[in-house]
Formats: sequence, structure tokens, C-alpha cells
Amino acid sequence: MARMAGVSLHQGEDPSTRDTDISDVTGMFAGLKSCPAGATSLMNAKVTSQHIDTCWVAEVRVEQRFHNSSGMLVHKMKKKKTYACGPDGNILDGKLAKKVKKGGDGLPVKRSESPPRNDIIRTAKAECVRNVKYKGGNGSTYVKRCEPTEGHIHVNFHPIGVLRTTVELKFLRTKYKWDMPWDKEIACKACGKPKGVLKPLLICNECGRVVHVRTCGGECGRCKKTICDSCAVKRKKIIKTSRLCGDCISSD
Repeated sequence: MARMAGVSLHQGEDPSTRDTDISDVTGMFAGLKSCPAGATSLMNAKVTSQHIDTCWVAEVRVEQRFHNSSGMLVHKMKKKKTYACGPDGNILDGKLAKKVKKGGDGLPVKRSESPPRNDIIRTAKAECVRNVKYKGGNGSTYVKRCEPTEGHIHVNFHPIGVLRTTVELKFLRTKYKWDMPWDKEIACKACGKPKGVLKPLLICNECGRVVHVRTCGGECGRCKKTICDSCAVKRKKIIKTSRLCGDCISSD
């Protein structure tokens, strides 16, 4: 109908901003150590943008026969598996993979985008490799490495639309950007390492930075307020070093 009317159409991003539940994101920060103010009371969260990411469901079929040097069949490989791939071709797992395999958010995608074939081929190869033992005609036992070749790996791709929602979180003077559903880890604002490397984390009640408790932050030595190293003041008294926050310094 558009062509008949002389109207030019093109497929773009979904311009609508939906009501989005960001409780999963805010819940991650709510569990961090924060005193005296709780994390949720310091937090100001809002959705800043939404667009559609093209993910992929890859149906992989591997079929190949392997023979020894004399032509004897030593292994028959036959395998089927379905993978979920993200926009950059990475293999997804967990809840996100299940979501993609079930059709994502049911949104239109850009058909012109190329599927991540090379990543799928490498993954399928690695998962199908077998070292097979067999007996030769002389009665001796041999081991053959059976790795499928690219010509025997057949892949069918199905594009899936997943809604990417960008959430801006603000704690006091510090802002964070969070992409749902892709971001999974909280990085320390001081050393940059993710939560899993040096946990647990705390929220500084003076500037709002999220930092590691043991290496980049701690508690005020007097009022027990959670503070990062940038907001802490160390005072040496003979052989004792204490950490104090701005409130306790100003009250002296």
C-alpha cells in the first residue's frame, strides 16, 4: 500500500519507550554495603533509552565419518544443538539464552545484519572434538583425533529481537549506566575490577562511588560510615592509623 501511494518506508529502531521493570538492576545495588543511608535511599534511577538488538538462534547440525589411513571407519559423528548468540556473536547462557531461544521480546529486527557464523563454527568444532580409540588390522590400539571440518557443520540462523534498555543510576555525585539485559557485573569505580574479583562491594556515603570493601574502601573509624579511599582521611597517631570521613573531620 505504501508503494502504491508513493510513500518510502524503511525499517528502523522501535521508537516507543515502554514501561520497564528495572527492579533487577536496582536490586543488585541494594544488596551492597551502605551505611548509614541504605543503597535504595541514595539511588535515583531512570530509563534513558531503548532500542532493539539483533540476537540469533543458531541451529547446528554436525555429521561426519572418520576413517583411518587404511579406510576403516573408526568414528561416526552426528550431533545437533541449538545456541543463542548475542549481538556481537558471543554465545549466551543462563536466563538470557533461554529468552533468546524463546523468541526474545518479539520485536522486528534488521534482516540485513550478518549472523556470527565464524563464532558458531569455532564453538561447534571445540565441543565435537573426540579422541577415539580403535584397534587396527594388526590388533594394535590407536587413537585418532576426530575434529569436524567446516564443510560438515551446517548452521541455520534465526534473527531474534531483544529490547536493550539503558538505565541511568545516580548515587549522590556518581552516575552509572546500565544496559539491560546485557550488563551482569558491577565494576569497582576505584580499581575497575568487577565484583567477582575482589568482593564484597560498598557504596560510599559521601560521593556515591561503588568500590571494593577491603582494597578500595571501608568504614569510617569513628561513625562507621561507608567511605571510599578518595573520601577517607588517614590520621597517624604514633603507631595507630584511623580512617575518618568528612563529617567526623568537620566535627573536630
